[in-house]
Amino acid sequence: MIPMYNSAIMNVKLKNKGEIMNYTEAREYIKNASKKGSILGIDNIKVLMDKLNGVQNKQKIVHIAGTNGKGSVSAYLASILMETGMKVGRYNSPAVFDPLEVFRINDSNITKEKYAQLVSEVATAVEKMLQEGYESPTVFEIETAMAFLYFYKEKCDISIIETGMGGRDDATNVVDKPELEIITAVSMDHMAFLGDTLEEIAACKAGIIMDDTKVICAENPIEVKEVIKNEAKKRNASVIETGKYQAEYGVEKTVIKYTSFRGIEYNSLNTSMLGTFQPKNVITAIEAAEVLIKLPIGELKKVVNKGIEKTRWQGRFEKINTNPLVYIDGGHNPGAALDIRKSIEIYFTNKKIVYIIGVLSDKDYDKVLELTGNLADYIITVTSPDNPRALDGKELLGHVLKFNENAEYAHTLEEAISKAFTIAGEDGVIFIYGSLSYLGKIKKLIGCESRKK
Repeated sequence: MIPMYNSAIMNVKLKNKGEIMNYTEAREYIKNASKKGSILGIDNIKVLMDKLNGVQNKQKIVHIAGTNGKGSVSAYLASILMETGMKVGRYNSPAVFDPLEVFRINDSNITKEKYAQLVSEVATAVEKMLQEGYESPTVFEIETAMAFLYFYKEKCDISIIETGMGGRDDATNVVDKPELEIITAVSMDHMAFLGDTLEEIAACKAGIIMDDTKVICAENPIEVKEVIKNEAKKRNASVIETGKYQAEYGVEKTVIKYTSFRGIEYNSLNTSMLGTFQPKNVITAIEAAEVLIKLPIGELKKVVNKGIEKTRWQGRFEKINTNPLVYIDGGHNPGAALDIRKSIEIYFTNKKIVYIIGVLSDKDYDKVLELTGNLADYIITVTSPDNPRALDGKELLGHVLKFNENAEYAHTLEEAISKAFTIAGEDGVIFIYGSLSYLGKIKKLIGCESRKK
């Protein structure tokens, strides 16, 4: 048997050499790894990737950083690339609805069997690290290593890798030369780790830029763009900025008109992913696709149109119920809140609006509430379950009352949903946001509530 070491992640015994864990054992291993928390820095994962034969540098990688929009941009880009026949890997975290959704190939989650095998392989590499006196990796480092290994073993044509937090010191930033870097919308978030100013945060994000590469820069404030351009200049990297677009917003789809950096005109792009922020994500994905896809313009426009139209991504201004209308969104920082406000003003005109809000204690929830709180007719606060970082819903209520006096605290998600359904009635709208961490459970509970009606 492989010897055990005094580490938070080694509470699950590895099997004999050549054997792999089952899915339950693999999940237990990952849960134990999560006890270490988050630590910025790439020294440790570099060692781990060396133990895995440096597979991150043996595949084509698109690396995405940014505060908001990373998941949607990667979803749009993957869908477009798939229309060309490519096999596309996607690594997005954290998991919202299913642990397996973090690792996707061509819109299919990894299987439990392959997940368990990957955990076993990475755990063996971790054992070697510990034997040599290195620190045990964090759960994000382990999962990042799993993603690189999975996409390499499955021979993906392109692997889209999303940063966890920041960029320069993020565990994903171990690829020597990505095919492309993308920096989405940057706003104030994770200030304790990334910096107190927008420029400092942008500098962390721009840390993913490598020598002699291309960078897609999404719509951002001027100061953010300047930071990105300066870093790109140091790296001899070229920057492609997204341009202006026109959008018509509907309750079923948004129609976008856009002329790309290359001068290619897209006159009728349709996306069923709602939210006033989605056009920014669409055009960012288009600019990336034009770098990655080598097709005549006519064929390129066809795959772009089809890819955008087919894109789906859960938890981003997603409608999950009809009577009453229920939407969920993972927006949890000021930048996302501003987009949420714009979307609510467009989509929910003359509707009674009921919020359910649960937040994490390390977020700027006062600013989020300042931007969105006064649009609701009624607000119900909750404590996000099973999350040690969750702000107590009773304390959150005190902050809500500064912006909207029509509010109360619900002891459970079930209680919050029941009250929201009653207050909204069949013609109202329930909007649930504040954190990604509780949307999975909310979605299941809403389904149960709807079946009672």
